[in-house]
Amino acid sequence: MNVKRWTVGAALALALGSTYTAGAQVPGTQSPPAHAFRPDSATARSNARQPPTAPPRAVDLPEGGAEVPLTMQNRRPLVEVRVNGSGPYRFIVETGAPFTAVTPEVAAALGLVAADTANPVVAVDSLGIGAAELRGMRVSVFRVGLPGVDGVLGLNAYRDLLLTLDYGASRMRLERGSLPAANGRDRLALFPVGRLWGFTIEVNGKRAPAVLDTQSEGGFSVTPESAAGVAFVRAPVVTGISQGPGIGVQETRTARLDGDVRVGDVPFRRPLVGVVPMPSGYPKDWNVGSRVLREFTVTLDQRHRVLRLERPGRAEVAPPPALRSMGFRSQVRQGKRVVLDVVPGSEAERAGIRAGDEVVSLDGGPATALVGAAWNDRAQAGAPLTLVLRRDGAE
Repeated sequence: MNVKRWTVGAALALALGSTYTAGAQVPGTQSPPAHAFRPDSATARSNARQPPTAPPRAVDLPEGGAEVPLTMQNRRPLVEVRVNGSGPYRFIVETGAPFTAVTPEVAAALGLVAADTANPVVAVDSLGIGAAELRGMRVSVFRVGLPGVDGVLGLNAYRDLLLTLDYGASRMRLERGSLPAANGRDRLALFPVGRLWGFTIEVNGKRAPAVLDTQSEGGFSVTPESAAGVAFVRAPVVTGISQGPGIGVQETRTARLDGDVRVGDVPFRRPLVGVVPMPSGYPKDWNVGSRVLREFTVTLDQRHRVLRLERPGRAEVAPPPALRSMGFRSQVRQGKRVVLDVVPGSEAERAGIRAGDEVVSLDGGPATALVGAAWNDRAQAGAPLTLVLRRDGAE
């Protein structure tokens, strides 16, 4: 088997807003769309028969509510869910989807059969989340596209409840009740953005609508159309690719904002902003993802249209460091992570890495098990990386 081990030195810095030469395009690490499963949900939204978005017919919940561990995988919040008493299964908590879903594997294991195979929907007696039981739901069936994820817990599942994501304590709570009225500081007014929820942020002192998106791995992002009116320190540079039925294959870019973003009364100083293509039908507003939301304890009250963002001391968020790259860009294709291109003059080029090489492992772990943020985070550490590559497919 033609396999070699390579050690790549300190990651090449993509100095967005510092030493970057305006106009250059520097390939970076792979960065998938904000939702790994967005192409599927976009396809479903375009179908004449929309996915079911009704809330549970009934909810069994103790007086004090229910609280469960919140796990972060690739910056995505997950909880364990029982489906019809079986499991637990791992569901992503998704405010960027108006419906709930299970994977085909879960549906098959539980004998859940859809009458319509083109747009499969199945009836579920109960979804159990800790002491909470959501009864009588219809859920979509599709491949989520994230390793180890069995389903999606969308907006309809907790439409009539208060949902709290306590990122700092790694806990999720479901409870009855309501939040106080919006005050523009730590409680923001929600408004519909398509079938999702939006709220207002300030970008360089100007109000802008933003979508609440717990499953976006990034922080602040905009579409290429919206980015044209945004002031960046330097022109956005290529940092990855997006791929899906709704968008084809397109580059994603990143730049440092020439200014600040305010979320309520909390300023984010000179944040990095992703420029990410979205499929047709997805809102073209700003997107606020997990890198921003993890700075708060987030409570969503859909019935009264209030979003609470708690942060100790309301302290500002400092500018993030410059992005780093492994010195090559890669993509997972048919179960293999393949090198697309290599940055000229980088440690990766000096180590002999070439376009077309298959990355078998990274620091002893399977390269395909690391997607999106998990892959990118290895580069951000700036430490030497040990890669095992397969070249020319020889075995």
